[in-house]
Amino acid sequence: KLKTKLVFFPPQKKKYLLYHKASLFIKDFLEENSYDVLHTKLGEFNVFVFIKSLFAFKDVKKFTTRYVLTYIKLVEPKIIISSIDNQISSFNLKKYFKDITVIIIQNGVRSFTLPGFEMDFYQNKDYLKKLNLSCDYFFIMSEKDKKIYSQFVKCKFIESGSIKSNMCPIEKTSNKDVVYISQYAHHRMNDEGFNYRVMGEILIKNILYFCERENIKCTILLRTNLEDEKEHYKLILKSRIKYVDFFITKQNTEKFKFLDKFRLVLTVDSTLGYEMISRNKKTIIASARDQFLEKENKPRKVSFGFYHDKHYQDQGPFWINRFKKEEE
Repeated sequence: KLKTKLVFFPPQKKKYLLYHKASLFIKDFLEENSYDVLHTKLGEFNVFVFIKSLFAFKDVKKFTTRYVLTYIKLVEPKIIISSIDNQISSFNLKKYFKDITVIIIQNGVRSFTLPGFEMDFYQNKDYLKKLNLSCDYFFIMSEKDKKIYSQFVKCKFIESGSIKSNMCPIEKTSNKDVVYISQYAHHRMNDEGFNYRVMGEILIKNILYFCERENIKCTILLRTNLEDEKEHYKLILKSRIKYVDFFITKQNTEKFKFLDKFRLVLTVDSTLGYEMISRNKKTIIASARDQFLEKENKPRKVSFGFYHDKHYQDQGPFWINRFKKEEE
């Protein structure tokens, strides 16, 4: 259950404002007590800001936007930092605060094709170009991302790769077992039209066949703290669940240190999997999720290397883009 923390006092003035708690990983680079966090979901709600929002930015129709803008106005930051690069809201802040430096950090690899994704460039190209989106600096992961974002976002691009991974020194491999990066998403598990879960289920079952044969353990790095996620894997794996350990952490540094130790990392198409490749770790990508989408919902092909302009074959030394022959 979602628990919302209510705050009744106005936010203090700070030099930095971190937009959404997902941007908290950057605090390690900031001076102590120099930043505040603007919670854009219901993890924390400021009642004082809510009341002020009733009388501020009245030309803005959406009240949640008024709340965000009011919060920023009260904090008076010199710099806003957001790692929410897949939402239009981050790129709208500059329109209201010309004198504040807005920095966006890419938080994950982007296909720009997912159904319902507001940054679906291939479906919404004309719409996105009309929005006049901008920021001051955009730390981008790849040349292809820059090529696409630059068509509808005005800013200075800095090709940095993964900031999160770059922050963490690479640890030596010390574990002979394998680890699977879960991409469990509760809201997508029963979406039959999207069939998001199918490839993950196929992959984890085959991993466990291998673990049973070799008598080794498989650790599943959980994505959420939900008990539903563990139950999901118990239901899929049944008796083979005895070969599984679960691990959960929301700490950026701990996550990379943990994965570095394993001799083999497996995932469908998690950003974390690509980050492990960049850390020179043995990683298998089974990016065949779109193979199981219903025809009318199929986006452009999301396969290994979709973040790159180079074309990759459907099978390579450490990836597969087709799990089986696709039915005609």
